[in-house]
Amino acid sequence: MKKSAVVLLAGAWLLNACGDDTAAPPQDQGVADLAVPIDLRGGPADLSGSGDGGGATDGGNVVDAFMCTASAFVSCNGNNAQYCNSTGNGLTSFDCGAACNATSMGCGQCTGDTCTGGQLTACDTAHQNTGATTTCVTLAADGNGSSCNSGGTACQQCSGTSVCGDGVSYGTSLNSQYACNGNGTLGAATPCALGCDPVTGQCRDLVPANDGRANVKAGDTFTCTGTQDATLAALTAGTGDTLTFDTTAFTIKKVNGPTTTDYTAMSKWGVSYKPSGSGTNAIVAHVKSVAVTAGATVVVTGSNALVLLVDGDASFAGAAGSTTIVKLAGTRASGAGPGAPTTTAIGAGGGVAGSVGGGGAGHGTDGAAGGQNSNLGTAGTGGQAYGGAAMTEALEAGATGGGNGTAAGGVGGGGLQVTACGTLTVGANVIFNASGGGGTAGGGTTATAGGTGGGSGGTILLEASSFAGNAVAGELVSNGAGGGGGGALGNSGGPGGEWDPTMTPTTVASGGTAGAVNAGEGGKGGVAGTAPTAGGNASTLATNGAGGGGGAVGRIFLNASPIATAPTATSASPAAKVSTTCVTSNGSPPGNCVYP
Repeated sequence: MKKSAVVLLAGAWLLNACGDDTAAPPQDQGVADLAVPIDLRGGPADLSGSGDGGGATDGGNVVDAFMCTASAFVSCNGNNAQYCNSTGNGLTSFDCGAACNATSMGCGQCTGDTCTGGQLTACDTAHQNTGATTTCVTLAADGNGSSCNSGGTACQQCSGTSVCGDGVSYGTSLNSQYACNGNGTLGAATPCALGCDPVTGQCRDLVPANDGRANVKAGDTFTCTGTQDATLAALTAGTGDTLTFDTTAFTIKKVNGPTTTDYTAMSKWGVSYKPSGSGTNAIVAHVKSVAVTAGATVVVTGSNALVLLVDGDASFAGAAGSTTIVKLAGTRASGAGPGAPTTTAIGAGGGVAGSVGGGGAGHGTDGAAGGQNSNLGTAGTGGQAYGGAAMTEALEAGATGGGNGTAAGGVGGGGLQVTACGTLTVGANVIFNASGGGGTAGGGTTATAGGTGGGSGGTILLEASSFAGNAVAGELVSNGAGGGGGGALGNSGGPGGEWDPTMTPTTVASGGTAGAVNAGEGGKGGVAGTAPTAGGNASTLATNGAGGGGGAVGRIFLNASPIATAPTATSASPAAKVSTTCVTSNGSPPGNCVYP
């Protein structure tokens, strides 16, 4: 028996010159792209699968395997739409759930998704079958709604100018700002380093601690999310450079031997002010970026504490044998740190006259009392702690130790705040020093034999969108100084010790030595976890002086973005208080910044 060839038809029956030219398509055909096997001698093949060689038969004529256009509609069979399978050699059926529509070549229920009244009805366009209806979620800054797009073919994704989201669950994780296009579709994402404000639909901006944003130069603006001033100074300092911020002269200069680089004209300085809750005068300097590398020295000096606002990154790097030091300490040699002393009265050590010791200055803790000479008056009291309200981070300089009627007490360390929009890096072999200055010795050429109190440490406040490595690898130190040693007429005591960068952060500054056998030593300064000690007592002889009390530690604060990992600082004295930066709410700074 001779096998006939199989021919694939599209849109009409192929007529064989020797066969029947009246053959019709299968029942309910009505399709333009029909593919069926036929017997070249006659009509449509029998698709029963019986016959010679497993092929289809028609009146004893054997045809080859069934062939059709892959996935094309073939015919209706009641509620079922029949389609060619994906390999083009058989049929598949799809249940329309209602009568199949041969004219539409499928279920005939839809041709695309439709949206009405915030309800989206999906369409299986391959089968023209209506799917499930879901409620649209339209993102908006003031609260999500349910709206359709203007064409009624899809949900409106968003409304307004911009919305918050994370790219998958919009409005759930508010870390990115998405533009809302004019047709209601979400546009490109802008990652928000400080989180996204769901009320405005825009990235939150950083609000510097201590009123820094409100005290920039007139006409200047500090912003991390808006337009920044491209003309501001990009500060750099490397090996052998000394970069000095003078908060009295309002200058920034870098000196290396005979070479001076003056950044003053490219920086913007505000005017002196007192931050809320602080007794310290401060001033804002605004720059583009800071890049301090190994072997540099940074000095902050002057009558105001410094609030340094940085539009980009601020990096302080060091290396073994090439330490980078940021100096704002108070010392007997150079005087008080920037902004010191604070006018917060409770911080100063109690002054005395004669042969009793002056009290040490307080700050992060209370200062220590001076030593006593029982027949010659009351010793100076230690100054009280200040600037430490639980939810505030006041930029306070250190306080002065109590004097002895002739000489003033030890000076306080200064205040420095660095606020960076970008990443703040404090590498290993970098030291920030805001420690207090040592008390003055008693005795010697005057009859005023009592030592004076040690000065307290100032404030180091570092805040940024993020910290490199989520850590401060260098040392942050704001220790108290030792009180001066008591002496006698003709016999001077020793000055109070001061912390210096050759020491470990928790090395205690010693009290001054006694200048006579019956005089008192100065008290030791405070460090992290160790309170300052009182000055030593003297004998009842009027010529013998007691020691001054030790000064207290200052304060250290680290603030990172509310969505960043909190930084750690393992080499800090005192221990750093870690919190989050203050950020805008509803597009504006909050009435009170809170630092939990």
